Amino acid sequence: MAVDAQTSLLSRFNAHRARFETFYPVWVPFACIVILSSILAYQKLLDLRLSPYRTSQQMVIKEANGTLVRELGYLTRIPRLLKLNPDVRAALDQANALDLERLGQEFSYFSKLSPLISQIRWLDADGNERARINVSAGSPVIVPTDELQVKADRYYFTEALKMPEGHVYVSPIDLNIENNVIVEPFQPTFRAAIKTGKSEGLHLGVLVVNYSLESLLNTLRQISPQGINYQLIDERGYWLINHNRRLQWGRHRDKPELRISEYYPEVWQLLQRQSAGHAAIADAKIWSYSVVPIALSTSPGGHLYSLTTTHADTANHIQFTTRLTILLLCAALLIFGAIIAWRMERARRRERRLSQALASEKAELLMACDDLLASKKRSEALQYELIEARKLSSLGMMVAGVAHELNTPAGGALMSINSLKANQAQLQLEVARGITKEHFDGFMERYREGLRLAEHNVERIIELIKSFRRLAIDRANESVQRFYLFEQVEDLVLSLQPRLEKTNIQIITQIPKTLVLESYPGIISQVLQNLIDNAALHGIGLEGTGKIWIKARPLEGNDLIIQVKDNGRGIDLDIQKQIFDPFVTSGRGKGHTGLGMHLVYQWVTQELQGKLKIKSGPGGGTQVTIRIKQKMSYRSGSLN
Repeated sequence: MAVDAQTSLLSRFNAHRARFETFYPVWVPFACIVILSSILAYQKLLDLRLSPYRTSQQMVIKEANGTLVRELGYLTRIPRLLKLNPDVRAALDQANALDLERLGQEFSYFSKLSPLISQIRWLDADGNERARINVSAGSPVIVPTDELQVKADRYYFTEALKMPEGHVYVSPIDLNIENNVIVEPFQPTFRAAIKTGKSEGLHLGVLVVNYSLESLLNTLRQISPQGINYQLIDERGYWLINHNRRLQWGRHRDKPELRISEYYPEVWQLLQRQSAGHAAIADAKIWSYSVVPIALSTSPGGHLYSLTTTHADTANHIQFTTRLTILLLCAALLIFGAIIAWRMERARRRERRLSQALASEKAELLMACDDLLASKKRSEALQYELIEARKLSSLGMMVAGVAHELNTPAGGALMSINSLKANQAQLQLEVARGITKEHFDGFMERYREGLRLAEHNVERIIELIKSFRRLAIDRANESVQRFYLFEQVEDLVLSLQPRLEKTNIQIITQIPKTLVLESYPGIISQVLQNLIDNAALHGIGLEGTGKIWIKARPLEGNDLIIQVKDNGRGIDLDIQKQIFDPFVTSGRGKGHTGLGMHLVYQWVTQELQGKLKIKSGPGGGTQVTIRIKQKMSYRSGSLN
């Protein structure tokens, strides 16, 4: 059963995938790209939106660090200057007893070097204060001997005593302690000490300068602009400056819980890993931090950290709005991708349906094409038969013209021969009776005249036969021939004359007799015959009166213009647009097939490689202009 269920589920999955074979391959990769891009875009946009806070915080840190380095760096030099003072050295001269009064006076003088100095004192080798001044309200006060204290257990004394002579010991910042009690209100204190030794000819001891940093720390608190909190912590993570003063000085108050590692462990880990950073987010705040570049003690890691933070929920707000923006953009892109993929799926389905329909229509079209090819072949066969019928019709009309033209001279010749026979019989009777010379001469004169008339008619018959023979040979010959166009047209007009002699239609030729062509004379004759027939039958009408002009003139180069013009009724506009199409005619009811102009167009454009143009208007006559090559590719032939 489990196998059947799996098989059924797999079948449904494959069917579903086949149904959406375009949607998933397009949308799934697109969605992966959009999601990955959204993650990267979130980080970039978050960095971009944190950039103003980062810049402001870094400026605060830079200014605070600069103030600390400048002030504390100057303060660490004062003990060395104090030790090098001649009066101080004279008061501590090992060769003499201690001059504590003189030492106190010099301490009072040196207290004016910095407003931060709160105490100056000298401790002997046992840690006893031997000379000390306190600075109160900017005025130094020498402490009486009975108020001096023992500082042998204080770290700054023991550490300074271990220092090489000439080196200044810098203490951490802590709270001032008097008589083993932290002074309240708290007095943040910074100490710099230097050893005095026998190698320098001085009594062994330590010069210690105390600096009250309350004013300096207040200055640092005021550096931060609105919206940014500045903090200062020592190397163990205890706050020296915090906007919440309750958290300050936990180290000296024996409160290890008041450390940044307890409140913000993520930030403390960042401080341990790197010396500077910015735009770190922890506890809904944006943090920037840096190590103060000054050592405050000789112990390892004896340094300070400068930190800045934003107000609570600032980071949450920035992260929320950034996530919302990216999520909306991601959702919009995914929806857009889904729409595109769905449209592609629909297009695929539509394409498949169209392909199937196209295949079906293709099969139908192939069948229809076969039917059309068969119809085309039948139409071509029918058209060929009609063309042959047209040629035979032209040939029949030409034969009728030949018979008509030959009838007149043949009849004249026969009459002359019959007259000569009658004259011969009469001459024989007269000879038998005894003809006189006068009668004999008369017979001979009539005989000569009869022979002349018979000879003339026979010569006419011979000329007509030659003309029709040339016309028939030219139309039968399909090769390029060299011929006079004038003779070709005259032969054609002569063959058409019997058909037109009973009409009032006159054919006028205007062709130079010396114009020689190298072309297809039979095709040109057939073209001109069709144009003359059209002009006579459709343009003028056999019952009408009109003229047909046939003109020809050579152009520059190898071109020739032949024009057939009539002054008949013209061609209707609806017929002009399709006049070269097959079976188009205005005289279908009179037995015309409509192939004349179609054949003319085919002969001119294909066989003669020319162009054809018709100019006509109702009642304005018709002019057909043919432009062909005067000399085509010459193969054989000679002037006839």
